[in-house]
Amino acid sequence: MRFSVLLWLAASVALAQPAAKPSFEVVSVKPTSETWMELIRSGRKPIELDDAQAVYRAAPLSLLIQAAYRLPQDQIAGPGWMGELRFNVTGKLPAGAGKDQAPEMLQAMLAERFKLVAHYEERTRAVYLLVLGKGPLKAKKTAGGDPSKDGCQGGRGGHHDCQNITMDGFADFLSMGRAFSGMAGVVSNWPDRPVVNKTGVDGAYDFPFDFGCVGVAGRGCRPDDAASFVPASDAVRTLGLAFESGKAPYKVLVIDHVEQKPTDN
Repeated sequence: MRFSVLLWLAASVALAQPAAKPSFEVVSVKPTSETWMELIRSGRKPIELDDAQAVYRAAPLSLLIQAAYRLPQDQIAGPGWMGELRFNVTGKLPAGAGKDQAPEMLQAMLAERFKLVAHYEERTRAVYLLVLGKGPLKAKKTAGGDPSKDGCQGGRGGHHDCQNITMDGFADFLSMGRAFSGMAGVVSNWPDRPVVNKTGVDGAYDFPFDFGCVGVAGRGCRPDDAASFVPASDAVRTLGLAFESGKAPYKVLVIDHVEQKPTDN
């Protein structure tokens, strides 16, 4: 969201079972009527993650599911009331765990406390196809570098450094930002549909990528403010790429069952 054998028979049985998902050592779940906008106005952050704890404040149940399964809202099919019920969740990470495992721990919490049951389906939906544009691809074959910086990192001031990333990986990066579209009244900088790679370009590349509120770190901007807002569709054109509308099969998480009230702390 990166998350004793006594007898031979016991060992065989243990190996036959799927690995247990990591879980919070202790987790508190409390209903709240507070909104994200109220949090932001008071100077508090809606989400805080480190290797000691994971905190989600005034989080709709739908957002907790998004964070747990690393999916945007439009890739989750479930009852509408999930977006209306808000909770404060504080989970203590066990020793040796890292914040990258928080999503799997949220999954375990949702299954235990909200009795969440879900399955994946493949559905055809509207997408943006990432294709080659009119000009040459303005990206360099990867030079390698620090593996911890692979992917597209940054975001402050609209600037991202993309390193050792394939076009499939870049399409996934562009798709993932929809996870927080519309939250806290913020206009999303990200494409409003999933992005599917159809460039036909192989290999990994290094390139800068600037989009959204470019050059205005620390304050917001409006989409109608042409001096500061760069749509993702314009930004990909600077790389020699383009978006085309299309349809493609895409993974959807279908909620089979979820309780409105969590079990007690």
